[in-house]
Amino acid sequence: MLTINKILNLPHDFNILVECSVHERFRFLKRLKEEFETEKNQYLKVGEALFEARWNQELIAICGLNCDPFVKGDISVQKNQIGRLRRFYVHPDYRKQGIGRTLLETVETHAMDYFKVLHLYTDTEDAAQFYLKMGYAFFVDEQSNYRKNLLNFKQFA
Repeated sequence: MLTINKILNLPHDFNILVECSVHERFRFLKRLKEEFETEKNQYLKVGEALFEARWNQELIAICGLNCDPFVKGDISVQKNQIGRLRRFYVHPDYRKQGIGRTLLETVETHAMDYFKVLHLYTDTEDAAQFYLKMGYAFFVDEQSNYRKNLLNFKQFA
């Protein structure tokens, strides 16, 4: 059974995901752990959150939501109204089963109460295709390459 929870601390079994991600040559979960432990980023600002997904109590995915720290001058939306998806990772054994979709929809539902737009950066083709299917559009600035206008989706939530 899939459960998704907003969490305040890194899960006790988080290193399992870190090891899988390192094996795939991703460093972003190591950064999540370092930033969390040094208190650089603990997802505590208004609207921010960290979510975990578990299958039968086994940690299988994680996703963070921050106020986008990279926004400099988006004229159409105020800086504090732009969120950023960060450190989104689904264990390889659980991909393509709808878990990422469910986790992302949960994060977006939370985000709709705080942000008008979500930004993210990905450098893999599989992730890019996933985000496009989830309603994100290609968008380029210095630190982002996809964005989603949540106002377009709020009416359907």
